[in-house]
Formats: sequence, structure tokens, C-alpha cells
Amino acid sequence: MTPEQKATEFLATQTHMVVAVTREDGLSWAVPVTIQRREGREFEWDSGFDTVHSQAIDRDPRVAICLYRTSSDDREELVVYGDATVEIVDRHDKYARYRATLQTAWINGKDHVKRALDVSQL
Repeated sequence: MTPEQKATEFLATQTHMVVAVTREDGLSWAVPVTIQRREGREFEWDSGFDTVHSQAIDRDPRVAICLYRTSSDDREELVVYGDATVEIVDRHDKYARYRATLQTAWINGKDHVKRALDVSQL
């Protein structure tokens, strides 16, 4: 199985991801979000306009994302992470649907070896 196939299979089962942004004061901010929709290298979630991460995305749409799975016995460790660009795809009164599109990505398993992914194959 190629790294891209393994990542695609893994991503199909994920319901949450961590989105990392840079706050206005220059410090980092990471927040878990619930994935509402995923297609290929695109991930969508809903967030309020007044949240720290939404305000940061308004200033700079470049983010980092991370999705991971680990078990208590440490036999099934897997992480997919990368750089993404975010856009608003739907606006509501106090919140919006955001879409992150991976630009670059890596996979890392129990062997702790970082492997670059061809995001066009996800």
C-alpha cells in the first residue's frame, strides 16, 4: 500500500482535526474542529466568526492541520499533517463553513518516519 493509499484510507475515518493558526499577537493557536465534510484533500468545518481561529483565518488563510490516531497499546499510531489554505464556503448569521485545502502533507506512523504525500492523490 502506498503512503497516499494509507493516508486516504485513514482520512476517510476521521471526524476531528486540529487547526493551527497565528494569532494577531504573533503567537500560535491550535484548536480541534469537527470535520463536517471531507473530499480528497479538502476538509470542511463550522466555526463562529468570533473565535480566535476564525479571526486569525480572516487575517491570514494559511494554516497547519493535523489528524491523528493512537491507541492505548501503541500498536496503531498514524498521523497525517500538512499546510493548507482556508476559504469560507458558506456564511450564516454568526458562523461560517470553512474549507481547508491541503497544499503539502506528510504521513507518519509507528516507525516515526515522516513521508511526503502527493496531495493530488488523496
